[in-house]
Amino acid sequence: MFHIFKQRKTITMPVLLQKLKRGRPVVVDVRERSEYEAGHLKGVRNVPLKELNQLSLANGTPVYVLCQSGKRSKQAYKILEKKGMTVIDVEGGMNTYKGRVVK
Repeated sequence: MFHIFKQRKTITMPVLLQKLKRGRPVVVDVRERSEYEAGHLKGVRNVPLKELNQLSLANGTPVYVLCQSGKRSKQAYKILEKKGMTVIDVEGGMNTYKGRVVK
């Protein structure tokens, strides 16, 4: 059977946290600035969903996208994938993170 839809690449928050400890992956938080400023993961870049078309990265650089619950990151995934980027969606977003945040 043919697959009409490509499966979205995802990662869990614990796996993302391990990647952040081991290196400097490109992680984009697509929440609004006020949400980001209220608390975010260290080393994560804020590019609100409405500004995402302006994001430019080196070809082939994987970008991890997250939001509060996963809804906006799914939209971000589609936008960036159309731009030809390698995208990985963080399942459940910040709602799945129970640690300390940067303010």
